[in-house]
Amino acid sequence: MRQPGLATKKILENVGWGLLGVIAYSSPSGAVKINSYIFKKTRKIIANNWRKRMKELHQKGYINLGDEEIKLTRKGIKLLENLSLPVPKFDAKSWDHKWRVITYDIPEAKKKGRDILHNILIKWGCVEIQKSVFLTPFECKEEVAIATKEHHLNSHIFYFATSEILNDKKYRKHFNLEKY
Repeated sequence: MRQPGLATKKILENVGWGLLGVIAYSSPSGAVKINSYIFKKTRKIIANNWRKRMKELHQKGYINLGDEEIKLTRKGIKLLENLSLPVPKFDAKSWDHKWRVITYDIPEAKKKGRDILHNILIKWGCVEIQKSVFLTPFECKEEVAIATKEHHLNSHIFYFATSEILNDKKYRKHFNLEKY
């Protein structure tokens, strides 16, 4: 599957925020108004293309077009999450010889946020050394703060740096840091 473009991301974001309604989908003038809002900065797409893209997203299972509302499906939520948070860029040469530990204890009531955070940490290349305990050699405090704030998880997350961990040889190998 090809990487979704900016238009797809904008539509999914706006459906996720609840800003799109069936009236905009069914009314030509509504489509033009929504089109100019969504693509304010990217004027590449015209109103007819917007309808086509909405139908496409529906057919692919990313959104549900109901009688009174448009909703993201689970598949759409997952795609949007992957499009929203950039993967931090890490450079082994700039390693400061500290390990970052990210741990969390998120209640069952916030399971969705917990699962999202877990997937984000895996996507970033962090290693799960125990259940809900991740390790990385690279500074990612800001990225973790952004990811947790978005899902109201800040009070359930612990992030700290340490200069020593037991058995770091295996983790140095995992992160290609053997020569550092």
